[in-house]
Amino acid sequence: MAEGAAWPPRVRSAEYVARLFSGFGLRRLIGRGGVVVVFDGRSNTCLNRYGISITLRRQVIIRIPNLIKGTRERVLSNRGEQEKYLIMLEKQQDIRELPSFDPEAMEELPAQEILTWGIKNFHPRLALSASFGAPEGMVLLDMMHRIEPTSRVFVLDTGRLHPATHDLIDRIRDRYDIQVEVILPDGPDLAAMLRERGMNLFHESVENRKLCCRIRKVEPMRRFASGLDAYVSGLRRDQNLNRQNTPKVELDVANGSLLKLNPLADWTRSQVKDYTVEYAVPTNRLHKEGFPSVGCEPCTRAVHPGESERSGRWWWESEDEKECGLHLPDEHEGGSGI
Repeated sequence: MAEGAAWPPRVRSAEYVARLFSGFGLRRLIGRGGVVVVFDGRSNTCLNRYGISITLRRQVIIRIPNLIKGTRERVLSNRGEQEKYLIMLEKQQDIRELPSFDPEAMEELPAQEILTWGIKNFHPRLALSASFGAPEGMVLLDMMHRIEPTSRVFVLDTGRLHPATHDLIDRIRDRYDIQVEVILPDGPDLAAMLRERGMNLFHESVENRKLCCRIRKVEPMRRFASGLDAYVSGLRRDQNLNRQNTPKVELDVANGSLLKLNPLADWTRSQVKDYTVEYAVPTNRLHKEGFPSVGCEPCTRAVHPGESERSGRWWWESEDEKECGLHLPDEHEGGSGI
């Protein structure tokens, strides 16, 4: 960049920003809640200092993978305040070279087209994360099967799921003639938690409940995600406040910097139900018994008339605490499928 050029630069695209900074030496990578790149030159110019959006910063990281390679060694040679960035960097030391995409353009695509793009670019290293306790996952499974019959689906079996959820897994296997990849918690970690805090620790405190979610769901998800380049989630923006800004395509830094597709982000509950009826998609039988969202058996109850669809999850907690951690940035980790 020419000396004395106007600052901040006019941002036109992620590709433009990547070219603009390609002549600078990459100093460190900070990944949390959006990716920030700090470059040598011009007083350690930081992308987010100039009003570049989180989405665009994520794209810049994707566009310049060659600059990222080898960064870890340079950072480890530094001391002082950079120490706090090392853990974040460790989680991203093998950032994937992902296909370029325009986040704004993705927002305009219908669910089937996003899935088609994802399958074309990532199959078989793409998988659907389904809890088998929400109809959104079954809608996505049906869509993906129509596009690619060998598309993958996995479930995080916590060991405390409803029998109705296990029944649905078997029904899906028979209906679509597919293998459902069942992911289990780490045995020693689970045993240690139960030994130290009890079988039903989640009722004792929010901290205990989040620990249980982390051991049973978040950590198994991260281990499984290490073998993927992208995954599909059934998040909808109108499910709760934590999800109201969910993009249709995002970079999931917490799970290893893989792409996360949320094709139903702009769908409503009625649209999901209409799809299941039109295509006779199997769903969890507990939905008809007042359970719109089915998680672990001791942590899910039927909802009352007028309550939100996720009010039956961890009903003893305040609304702003009700996430298991799978769909939160790393710093908010507490540790659902859908």
